[in-house]
Amino acid sequence: MAQDGNDLITAVAYQDLDKVKSLIEAGVDINYQDSYGSTALIMACQYDFVDIGRQLVEAGADLSIRSKSGHTPLMAAAQASEELFDLLVSRGADMSVKLKDGTSAFTLSISGALSERIGLGIAKKLLDNGADVDESATSGPTEGYTCLMMAARNQRPDIVNFLVEEGADVNASAADGNTPLSLAEEEDDQEMVALLKQLGAK
Repeated sequence: MAQDGNDLITAVAYQDLDKVKSLIEAGVDINYQDSYGSTALIMACQYDFVDIGRQLVEAGADLSIRSKSGHTPLMAAAQASEELFDLLVSRGADMSVKLKDGTSAFTLSISGALSERIGLGIAKKLLDNGADVDESATSGPTEGYTCLMMAARNQRPDIVNFLVEEGADVNASAADGNTPLSLAEEEDDQEMVALLKQLGAK
């Protein structure tokens, strides 16, 4: 029933693990999608509700279902929860999924690191499993913007160094012509400009 599905989403939002368990035992539709297409598992991954996420996975929640924005549970976890990311991978979740504009779990993991929700552990695991360090959106306003560009613009030398060590192109150019160096100059971040030049930016 839809009402039961709404109850499950609400229980996750309030981090009510006991309620989640009782609804599962009562036969709730564990893959119910709200008006945004989000499921209980996607929400748990998005907010790093590890115990609830684990309970939902154990109960058989769909790992490949997508929200209206195109996110799978793994993509949500890539931005916020390394523990749930690892759990989903161990259960066979697809690490190569992308949004319609080409954004992948790797880009989302760097976004999570930029906002300091997670470290770089997920990004490293994705790179070790074939992610392209220079990948970028293939359409939209961020077309051609690599993760290195995002890190340069957001004044994160730690992430810049990580990405370059992983082989990122320090002179990559976005669809609008911007490069990591031009973005750092635009922000008037002289320390980043110096770092990028030291790393080979021209």
